[in-house]
Amino acid sequence: MDISQSLAVLSVDDNPDFVELTATVLGRASSRPELIVASNMAFHYRDSEVPSFIDKRLLEISTALLAQLAQALSVPVLVTACSAAADEFTEIIREYADRELQATATSQGIHYEGEEFETEVYWVDGVMQTTIPYWVRLLGVLGEEEEIVESPGQYEAPKLDVWG
Repeated sequence: MDISQSLAVLSVDDNPDFVELTATVLGRASSRPELIVASNMAFHYRDSEVPSFIDKRLLEISTALLAQLAQALSVPVLVTACSAAADEFTEIIREYADRELQATATSQGIHYEGEEFETEVYWVDGVMQTTIPYWVRLLGVLGEEEEIVESPGQYEAPKLDVWG
C-alpha cells in the first residue's frame, strides 16, 4: 500500500503544537482507532515563531508520520486545512492526500463535497431535509425522449355544485 493513499483533506478549524501532537499520537496509538483527525495542521507551521528555514520540512515530517501511522494501523487520517489560507503549506498536505473534500457551512448544516461524495441529506431539528442531488441519485433523470403524462384527475378543476 502506498503511504500517499492514507490521508484526506477537508477545510475547517485548528489544533495546537502539531509536532508534539503527532509524536504523542504515534506513541499512544493502538489498532483500535477507526479515524485519526489532525485539525488545521498547516496553521501551526505558518506561525512566525517557527523558523522559516525549517517550517515546511517539519510539516512534511509530521504529515509523513501520520501517513505511516495510517498505513500501520490501517486507519484513515483526516487532515483539515483552511482553504482560505491555501499556500505552500497546504500543498505539502495535498501531496499526501488521496482525496480532498470541501466543507461549506449552510443554513441546514455543513455541506461536504468531494469527487465521489456529497452531502445529500441533512438532519434539522429531528427532521430529514433532502437535496435535489439526493432525489436525482434515487430516482434518476427524465430523458429528453421520454413523454410526460399527467395522471387522470390529478389536476382537475374544482366544480361548484348547488346546495339544497
